[in-house]
Amino acid sequence: MIFVAADHRGFAQKKSLLDRLAPYSPTDLGAFSYQPDDDFPIITDLICQKILLHHSLGVIFCGSGIGVSIAANKHRGIRAGLCLSPRQAMAGRRDDHINLLCLSADFSDPDTNYQTVTTFLDTPIASEERFLRRLSQIADLEKQLP
Repeated sequence: MIFVAADHRGFAQKKSLLDRLAPYSPTDLGAFSYQPDDDFPIITDLICQKILLHHSLGVIFCGSGIGVSIAANKHRGIRAGLCLSPRQAMAGRRDDHINLLCLSADFSDPDTNYQTVTTFLDTPIASEERFLRRLSQIADLEKQLP
């Protein structure tokens, strides 16, 4: 299961991506129309809760991809990464075990974003000691949060 969401600026790219992602059985969490008050912190919170509850993956859009990345990384257990290319998504998923792919609707075209998403979804996570050690260090940092 994969969750997909967007704020108002990412709505159009999310909508066009959903049909292409049918083989992955995406669940659309909104926005469901273009409404300027569909703010990214609210939709980011929703997708993060779903990812954590279902131990799943997610893809989220906003204009720059930066806002959703910042908001998502406020959640314990979410490893969100802003990726502007398939190679970056591969490295983020494989090495850093990102579970939420953040995408830019303003700085990446729909075809590149589609290739980035499918690469993210199809890339297995690395299990080498050095990657697991770093993930453990991140978990230790999370434990220090209030």
